[in-house]
Amino acid sequence: MTVNWTLIGKRIKDRRIKLKLTQEQLAEKVKTSNIYICRIELGAASPTLTILLQICKALGCSISYLIEGTEVIQYDPNAREIYKLLDGCSPYKIQVVSKVIKSILDADVVT
Repeated sequence: MTVNWTLIGKRIKDRRIKLKLTQEQLAEKVKTSNIYICRIELGAASPTLTILLQICKALGCSISYLIEGTEVIQYDPNAREIYKLLDGCSPYKIQVVSKVIKSILDADVVT
């Protein structure tokens, strides 16, 4: 398998922007320079596994998401707990839970 650094960089950039982080903020979280983050996002640098894992932690995503683009569950204990609760449920139950979650997210709830 060939690693597509350009695609990985695009996923990092897309996720960073979705989280409203600047390259500088991401670099600070990863303890590297914003120039290096820029090079990674452009596919011009091939980061080490350690740097990729630090980026994943900072962006709340998995390494499989960066490499394959397939995972959407964040590294959040609550998200993992919900995922575990749904594991093995029937499609009907998952659909019901999804509707409940959507209604909660759509509600104007003040915390």
